[in-house]
Amino acid sequence: MANEPETSKLSSTLATIGIRFLQRLEGQVLEIEAHTKNISDLQNSNVALKKIGEITHQISGLAKPVGYPDLGERAARLDSRIHLFLNGNPDARKIENLISESKSFVHCCLKIVKT
Repeated sequence: MANEPETSKLSSTLATIGIRFLQRLEGQVLEIEAHTKNISDLQNSNVALKKIGEITHQISGLAKPVGYPDLGERAARLDSRIHLFLNGNPDARKIENLISESKSFVHCCLKIVKT
């Protein structure tokens, strides 16, 4: 079959991308954790949320193609909620929800990284 070498090469490339994704995810999780601690500080909350949004946006775009569709969906959901919060009328209750959701997302990522 003429396509076997191409399929094998594609599989190898996707596996390599998946490994790189997991390596990068570990660092991104640490960044999200650090920024999550700053969300409750009203002076730094917008900056922290923007950073978390940028990171989750990156994760959401890469997770599904490398085999983590659920993680990608969670990242996209968090990114969307952050975007709405930053462009809407922020209040303390919503900030607490975002902190909780960020922590939950970090926990989910850590489970993937450690497997």
